[in-house]
Amino acid sequence: MSYTKFVKIPTGTLLYPLLLLAIANPAFARKANQILQDEIVTHPGVYAFNHDYINATVQNGGQLVLLPGCSNSNCDPNSDDYYYATAEGVTVTGTDSQLRVGGTANNTTVENGGTVLVGQAGFGALVDDSMRWDTFPAELTNTTIKNGGIEKVLAGGVSTGSTIETGGKQYVYLETGDLHANDTKAGTAINAIINGGQQNVYGTGAKAIGSIINNGGSQYIYNANYATQNGGGYAENTIINNGMQSVYGIGSQAHNTTINTQGVQYVYGNGLVTDTTINGGLQRIYSNSTGVGEAKNTTLNSGSQYVYSNGIATDTIVNGGIQQIFSAGIANNTTVNNGGTQKVQNANSIATDNIINNGGLQQVWDNGQAINNTINTGAAQVVNNAGIIKDTTVNGGYTSIYDGGISQGALDITNQGMLAIQTSASQTSNIANATIDSQSDLTLIVNSALSGTGNSFVNITNLENNGVASFSGIQLGSNIPVNSFDPITLNVDNLKGNGVYAMQADIGNQIGDLIKVNQLDANSNNLLFIANNGASTAQVTDKLTVVETTSGGNANQFSLYRTVEQGGYEFGLRQEGNNWVLCADANCARGPVPPGGIGSLTTTAQAAANFMNTSYLVSYINTQNLMQRMGDLRNTEQTKDVDIWMRGFAGKLNSFDGNLGGFDMNYRGTQIGADKIINLSAGALRVGVAAGYTDANPNYRAGNGGVRSYNFGLYGTYTTENNFYVDTLLKYDHIKNNFSVKDTQNNKVSGHAKSNGYGFSVEAGKRFFMQNPNDGLYIEPQVQLSYMHQQGDTVRASNGLNIKLSDYDSTLGRVSTAVGYQVKNTANPINVYFKTGYVREFTGDNINYRLNNSKEKHSFKGNFWDNELGVSMTINKQHTIHADLNYANGNRFDKQQINVGYRYTF
Repeated sequence: MSYTKFVKIPTGTLLYPLLLLAIANPAFARKANQILQDEIVTHPGVYAFNHDYINATVQNGGQLVLLPGCSNSNCDPNSDDYYYATAEGVTVTGTDSQLRVGGTANNTTVENGGTVLVGQAGFGALVDDSMRWDTFPAELTNTTIKNGGIEKVLAGGVSTGSTIETGGKQYVYLETGDLHANDTKAGTAINAIINGGQQNVYGTGAKAIGSIINNGGSQYIYNANYATQNGGGYAENTIINNGMQSVYGIGSQAHNTTINTQGVQYVYGNGLVTDTTINGGLQRIYSNSTGVGEAKNTTLNSGSQYVYSNGIATDTIVNGGIQQIFSAGIANNTTVNNGGTQKVQNANSIATDNIINNGGLQQVWDNGQAINNTINTGAAQVVNNAGIIKDTTVNGGYTSIYDGGISQGALDITNQGMLAIQTSASQTSNIANATIDSQSDLTLIVNSALSGTGNSFVNITNLENNGVASFSGIQLGSNIPVNSFDPITLNVDNLKGNGVYAMQADIGNQIGDLIKVNQLDANSNNLLFIANNGASTAQVTDKLTVVETTSGGNANQFSLYRTVEQGGYEFGLRQEGNNWVLCADANCARGPVPPGGIGSLTTTAQAAANFMNTSYLVSYINTQNLMQRMGDLRNTEQTKDVDIWMRGFAGKLNSFDGNLGGFDMNYRGTQIGADKIINLSAGALRVGVAAGYTDANPNYRAGNGGVRSYNFGLYGTYTTENNFYVDTLLKYDHIKNNFSVKDTQNNKVSGHAKSNGYGFSVEAGKRFFMQNPNDGLYIEPQVQLSYMHQQGDTVRASNGLNIKLSDYDSTLGRVSTAVGYQVKNTANPINVYFKTGYVREFTGDNINYRLNNSKEKHSFKGNFWDNELGVSMTINKQHTIHADLNYANGNRFDKQQINVGYRYTF
């Protein structure tokens, strides 16, 4: 077959002498359409035009050139007159060995310094000076490049499925040399696999599509001439598994890159990347001496995006992993979702128009700036030392500004949002303008690492608070069970709104949180919640300033959320000049009436100090009931030697006066015992032993308690035939007390104590019958003297208040008269009586208790009337039952009681 056209090649080019040699020497030229197999091409052999080569080897500087041809003047590649030059399984090895493909080559291997080139039109060869062969395809498929091998894709050539092993390189570019001065097409690489090798893409129109980078491989997308506008390479759909992609130079772009774990993308020097997805890898965006790198529409699922040195990231979505802006990096329009983090640090680093959604985190520190931020519900923003935020809206989210942090512009906390400002004595957080809506909170916190260093400060230029501002994280209704904390001073130039301020105070040590206001808005009405502090050593005469103003205001512009407990006392609030102070006197306005009403002592202090009352009363009841037992012996005929007995009783005590007033107590108990009669020459002596248990339930001003008493006694009664008697008792009590009350903040407070007591009692009297001896109507005058010593204890209440109860002594004297009627001469003797008497406490006035060392006095001293109505009956000379009702009324307490007992004699 003959050719209608011959190639015409400019002199001085590489192909010119080679093709001349081929034309002049038939040994180097082949006819059209020949199939050549297992050829070995060495220098200076040149195989040209439309032959097919199978398993050829190009070595030792040999060059194999594949060009298409045609047999007519049309040179139409779609006609039967067009002939392709193809190669299958060619190996190119050795320095300067080349395969030049103007046709197609499949399964080529290039190594050891060999080169394969692919491009249209014979790499710039002309046909009759008037027609280029750029309509003829030039393709490489499944090339393997390794160990120093090179593949060049240019002039409209296409390489598909190349594998670039370690040491291999692929160049995809637009050739601009003399031979290619008129070229307008660059090369294209499709689906290259870079296994440790290198892919280079540069020049206008040069493309790499679908590359996969493994095993430390690299892909460079760049502009060979940095000064050329829009002259960079282009990569699309690259997957970086373990290796790197570098995009730099004007016009260089990478689109839709995926960066997996151990993959890295570098963007700098006017390089641009778009729609990158990061799955565990790293994207670096920065600038160099030639220009700024930029990334747009990045999706960060895991891994990191670094933006620094004037690099720009725009429209990033952080679903996981970290976007880090530092060293003058710039990020615009970032959205951080659940599990994602944005970090802005170092001077001149700026992140603008950021949206942080549920589960996302933004961190700003070290002069980094975050501008126009929206922190939505469930999201968090943390501003550390010297970090700067500007124009931030916290829409249900959480913003924490640590000591030294700065907020400029507007800071709006809305929709149940939270603003936390952490401060210390050494550094101050500065807030320009803060607005807290009625559903949101402001919290001021002392840096825990610097606690104990003194007063800390927060400065807010303009504050409009309609929510809750909490000092040190104090919650409404909370207690402070310790007596040491770091106070915070909130300095506000202009205060507006109707908010609540939750604060701490220790009046005993004269420290507390403080609000200092320069200008107080006339329409601002605020509530102060001062956390109860049971551990405070406050005295009832103490005062503490909690609000200072320069302009002053109306008294009702600050009022208490609840009455304040400090130590064992209740405090109110009063305006003094331009300030508001906590105080405990009657002129200090309390908050809303707390549970149980208002008192000078706290409910905790009252309940704990009342342990003295409960112990006193229970011991008195136990004594009187045992003494009653001996009266029962006298009211029945004694015909046997030994008695065993038991009694049950129940009653109620109430109407105590003084600081410890306002409680009542229901009680019940059981006593058992046995005694034996000893006949004497001048009467009879009955001696016995008794034990008892008493259970009581005091009701306090805002709660209740429990009393458990275990008692043991030895008793004796001496009687004469003329109805004179002497009763004696020696008794021991072990008493346990507990209480549970509500404080003014409606919190539960509890405490307990136990103590031991001992005492004795002596009673004497004589019965005078009005008609018959030992029968009928009688009158019985009585006198009694009782002594008791009760040990003290310390009650450590759960709110931090310690109540030390002193030991005390009680000496009771009673003078009574009983009037009764006794029927003795019958099978079932019966006795009915009424008794009334006057009782006086002689020694119970030297008693004290301490509320965290603040001494308070108490007294049992006083008098009361004691009245009793009773009946007893003996059945069959062995069984005796008795019952009585008792009522006492006095200036310390009232008592109602019922007793029922049984005695068996044998």
